[in-house]
Amino acid sequence: MHRTIIKSILNPFVLFYFRFKLRQFIKNNNKDNGFLILDIDNTLCNTWEYLKNKKPNKKVSYADIPLLYKTIEHVKENYSKNPTVFISHRNIFCFSKTNQWIKQNITSKGHLLILVSEPHDKLLYINQILKKNQIVYYDDLSYNHENGKVYYYTKIINEIKKLDLIYYDYQFIKKLNSK
Repeated sequence: MHRTIIKSILNPFVLFYFRFKLRQFIKNNNKDNGFLILDIDNTLCNTWEYLKNKKPNKKVSYADIPLLYKTIEHVKENYSKNPTVFISHRNIFCFSKTNQWIKQNITSKGHLLILVSEPHDKLLYINQILKKNQIVYYDDLSYNHENGKVYYYTKIINEIKKLDLIYYDYQFIKKLNSK
C-alpha cells in the first residue's frame, strides 16, 4: 500500500525527469544511424525463466538473471554504432542496479536508461525520439511467462506497428534464442 502511494506521488516527477534526460540524450547523440531502443526483461535477459525458478522467499537479484546471448549478439552485430536507450518496465527503485547490470553485461559506452511504471509509457519515449530520428526497437512486449501462459500487450504492439520504425518482437527474439 505504501509503495503504491509513493509510486503515484513520484510518477509525474519521474516522467518529467526521464523526458528531460531523453531530450538531452537526443541532442547530444543525434546521428545519421538513428537510435536503438532496447527493452531488458525477456528481450536481453531471460527474466521469466529466472522468476519461474526463483525460491519464494529469495529477493530478485538482477545479477543472477541469465542473458539472452543471441539477442545481445544480434544487437551488437547490427546496431553497435547506434546511440542506445534502454526502456524497461521496472520499479524506479531498481534504477541503480539496472544501470549497473547494463554496464556489466551489455554496453559500457554512453547510453540512457529509462524505467517506466506502466508498459504503455514506453510509447511516450518512443514517440519523442521518433519525431526527428529513426528507431530500431527490440521488445518482447509480453508477460506472464513464469505462470505458464504468455500474454501480449496487444494494444501497445498494434501502436508500435503503426509507427515508422524497425521492430523486433517476441517471436523474433524467441526464434533467435532457440537456435
